[in-house]
Amino acid sequence: MPHDAKTTRRAILAGTLALPAAASAASAATTLDAELLAFDGELTKLEQERDRLNTTGTDISDEQGETFCAQCDALADYILACKAATAAGLAIQTRAVILVTLPLWFDVPDDYDRTERRFIEAVARFAGVTLPGAARE
Repeated sequence: MPHDAKTTRRAILAGTLALPAAASAASAATTLDAELLAFDGELTKLEQERDRLNTTGTDISDEQGETFCAQCDALADYILACKAATAAGLAIQTRAVILVTLPLWFDVPDDYDRTERRFIEAVARFAGVTLPGAARE
């Protein structure tokens, strides 16, 4: 009877050992960047508010705008003070940078801003982060 290489004991053991390793890598990402990942909910709320304001054309007072920007800046400061150890952690940091660089996404950038924006876009692609507004067009 021919021997099927896919069902050898070695192949079965290799597959069995790979499963815990993959689960362990996912668990390690969560553990390594737990502090960063904890900011996800708060970051999402601010992103949703940004998108709502930009898509509805809602007029807000200068005071409301300053308050919103201060909230974004404070959250970004906390997030960027952490060290990302995984792509998931880098994604949180990338989203925070995008949040506090709104003119890059909704205004026409100058040469300096274009370079900064291209870098952020590159990191966002690597980390699997969706870009806001005009950047998606």
